Amino acid sequence: MKTNTSLIASACLSGFLMVGSTTANAQSGANDSDLAFEDSQTISVVQQINTIEMDGQNWINQLGTQNRMVLSPLEWETFGQAVEDGLKSDNVGVQSTALRLIIEYKDQFHLSSSAVVSVMHLYREGQSEKVRRMAVVSLGSMNSNLGTGFLERSVQFENSANVKATIQAVLAGIEAKPLS
Repeated sequence: MKTNTSLIASACLSGFLMVGSTTANAQSGANDSDLAFEDSQTISVVQQINTIEMDGQNWINQLGTQNRMVLSPLEWETFGQAVEDGLKSDNVGVQSTALRLIIEYKDQFHLSSSAVVSVMHLYREGQSEKVRRMAVVSLGSMNSNLGTGFLERSVQFENSANVKATIQAVLAGIEAKPLS
């Protein structure tokens, strides 16, 4: 998500630098009022970059809520099985996608207890902090006593400050809703 926002901001900043350098070269003989006008344009461009960055982040945040899939119960069952298969993949990209789909669509399909164990394994043995944090959020969204208990026991032994903070946030969110 931050990558898209960063790309937009970088593109705007690059455009600003190109426009700024050509206008700066052309202004060698400009008077003070022209320079004041350029300063106000610079402030305006910076404000536009900040607005684009905020709007881009809002757009990204709204994507998940606006593009919900509509599938039949049988299709959701097949989808859930495909997600479980993805959790067992050796490919980190497939694992990450499966975790993201659990987070986004968990309320639409059922996952077996072996899927909970697979997510627990990804949390403990994940190849990157990103995968480990996604696994933590997935465990929290699965609304499973097994997963919640695992997180409660794991938080005190977690070495990564970011993963530990994610576990604490997930557990705080779980306290607000009943477990199944």
